[in-house]
Amino acid sequence: MISAPIIPRTHESLWDLLEGEPERIERGFQLIQRELVIEDGIVVDALGCDTAGRLTLVFLAGDGLDGDYDIALRVFVATQWVNRHERLLLSALPDAGVRIGATLRVIVVGFEFSETCVATLRNMNLADLAMYRCEAFVLDGHLHAGMSPVFGATADGADDTPTVPRGVANADLERVGSDIIQLVQKIDPNVEVRGDRYSRRFYSTHGLLAELFLVGDRLFIAGVGHDDEPQPVRASDARRIADAIARNYLEQLAQPENVRRRDAALERALADAVDSQPESQTTTRDRLRIDHTLHPLPRAPMLDDTEVSQEEFDAFSGLSSEAKDP
Repeated sequence: MISAPIIPRTHESLWDLLEGEPERIERGFQLIQRELVIEDGIVVDALGCDTAGRLTLVFLAGDGLDGDYDIALRVFVATQWVNRHERLLLSALPDAGVRIGATLRVIVVGFEFSETCVATLRNMNLADLAMYRCEAFVLDGHLHAGMSPVFGATADGADDTPTVPRGVANADLERVGSDIIQLVQKIDPNVEVRGDRYSRRFYSTHGLLAELFLVGDRLFIAGVGHDDEPQPVRASDARRIADAIARNYLEQLAQPENVRRRDAALERALADAVDSQPESQTTTRDRLRIDHTLHPLPRAPMLDDTEVSQEEFDAFSGLSSEAKDP
């Protein structure tokens, strides 16, 4: 059987993936120009702009490792040149939405990186470097691709101690964002916070609950409200947004397929708990409790649901027609 990469390992393949969906990199990322050629024939594969308006140099490392020396040389020469000629470059991109003077970003995307390549780029001490590895698979005949962080592309603490998306300049909004994250995590210990530097996505075990993200220097929330359209976050919104996310969580739990999945998981867990104990250590009381949990008794009818005849009432109370007073 002949095996081959799912995606051809070329610059063109990487470009097609990024051009079709730049936000594979991060929320709000956009490509503004393909291929910048500077002195000595050094090529920057694309110029981009993140949601905070920062100019980003994008380098595509196709064709396998692409040569450790080649990619490192291109990054080094290009960053030096852009730092010297930023205003000249941006004058040719008047509508790009890039902020002059903002810290230059460098993003390297490839299919594979050697340890030498990663170490060389890290040792350059660039102000803001991120490296991504392209991952792909085919499911039911459809190609799925994404970017896996290699270096410098984490969610700034979103995996361990979640923080507000980077770039929130307003202290009140930063506080509100922190409050929202803390309140959401109290809904259920299993709620996860994921994302990139400019977004935080809240996930229950049943799916996405909401997303908190940055546009420019403003916070927005998506996934709450009747129309699910992104809404700007205001200084007084923490409790309202957390309550809306909690409602999303409860609605997810109430979905029939989730109820069935939860009950099946509970039955499996309880059955495993019983099977793991020797019979001598499983008391009658434990067995009754477990059996009742797996097979709950039917709900007794309420008085309002049942008509009781006089004869039934008398029989229940110990009276009979012969025992009544004349």
